[in-house]
Amino acid sequence: MLVRVDIEWIKGHSNDDDNKAVDSIAKKSAKRSLKKQFKVVNVRRKQTPNKVKYGSINPSGQRLAIRIITSEYYHVQKTTKYQYEVVSKKSKYYQFNDVLFTKYNLKVLHTYLVSFKKNQKIATISKVLKEIVPDEMKQTSSV
Repeated sequence: MLVRVDIEWIKGHSNDDDNKAVDSIAKKSAKRSLKKQFKVVNVRRKQTPNKVKYGSINPSGQRLAIRIITSEYYHVQKTTKYQYEVVSKKSKYYQFNDVLFTKYNLKVLHTYLVSFKKNQKIATISKVLKEIVPDEMKQTSSV
């Protein structure tokens, strides 16, 4: 079905009623603030002296005790980015810091015993085994 459309040029700011309506809508839109998504990032001081470096740890298939340093939720991906430090004293990654993305809900400043998925280039948690309270850290340091 073909429809004929006639286009007529109208000088800007003329007394045309449609032009006034469009101009009014444009002015109202310009006055409104752009609604950026509210972003919450929880940040705490890390205990280890090392810098957080993405990809510095390859914990594929390991169980480690990790302490969460920061959390940042991504609405579009429905996942959370965590910066963490390894607190398992027997691990070769002890006091290393890295980043991981997961759908698990972890709390900043809390320590967790987690298992990581095997054969992953990026640190990916397969299961959160338990939350470790400070008294348990002495017992878990052999992990």
